Amino acid sequence: MNPLRQSTKHLWLALTTLLFAAAAPAQSSPVYVAYNGSDSNACTRPAPCQTITHALSVVAAGGVVDIVASGTYDTFTITHAVSVEADPGVDAIINVAANGTGITISAGSSDTVALQNLSVQGAASGVGMQANSAAKILVANCQSSSVAYGISLDSTSTDFEITGGDFQGSDTSIIIRAASNEVSIDGVKTQGAGSNAAIDAVGTHITVTHSTLLGNGANPGIWVKGGSTVVLENDVVTGFAEGVVVGAGLSGNGTAFLSNNTISANSTGVDVAVGTAFTRGNNTIRQNTTNVGGSLTAISGQ
Repeated sequence: MNPLRQSTKHLWLALTTLLFAAAAPAQSSPVYVAYNGSDSNACTRPAPCQTITHALSVVAAGGVVDIVASGTYDTFTITHAVSVEADPGVDAIINVAANGTGITISAGSSDTVALQNLSVQGAASGVGMQANSAAKILVANCQSSSVAYGISLDSTSTDFEITGGDFQGSDTSIIIRAASNEVSIDGVKTQGAGSNAAIDAVGTHITVTHSTLLGNGANPGIWVKGGSTVVLENDVVTGFAEGVVVGAGLSGNGTAFLSNNTISANSTGVDVAVGTAFTRGNNTIRQNTTNVGGSLTAISGQ
């Protein structure tokens, strides 16, 4: 065969292969991950891939990455609509290097992202979960520990819904930097106060319900910073310098609505620094060194 013709044929075959690879559709959902799998596998349940990062690169938009075996997994970044979840009973541990980030969410403005049953463990620094962008981010029954920030909700255009789980941060367990987007935190647990607060809240539509915040005698439990509005209902806040701080930290008045909370064993139960704390009168604010600093404004149910 003519050498030039043979070379042209090989080039054509190579280009055809690349074109087919580029055009290959994303895998149908779900795709499966196991610590002892291989990224050269098909990511099926019988032949799972090994890393969450690879699974995210092949799963169809809106699909599911399903972790099926207990083990240690890679840190990862989400850029499109997807659910990353571990099966019930599976202990999926995301190890975070010093000053690193375990899970980063930077998805599109119309994307919904969900995380479920994941455990992020750090080296006493960094961020467990960094939520930057999406239409909505759902986090259910996840944990983060040995990091500076347990979970950071940082977007002025994303709705956040955190349900269940345990978040610990040496600086802040849950840090919220929202605007008027909806932030709902329900049934979570934080342990240790951090050097800033257990929950550092900036936003105007934030609710914290049915949650337990356990401090170590220092710093605020929930800090409703200046210009922010937070609804606190059916929460337990105990063991902090201040159980709830309303205002300060940022310019403007803080506003808190308190209903059916138990706030006890703090140096100050509720400290109204700059702003207003409305109470329905059904809160238990007892056995703090000082129960209320400033004043509470009574409101009735409608």
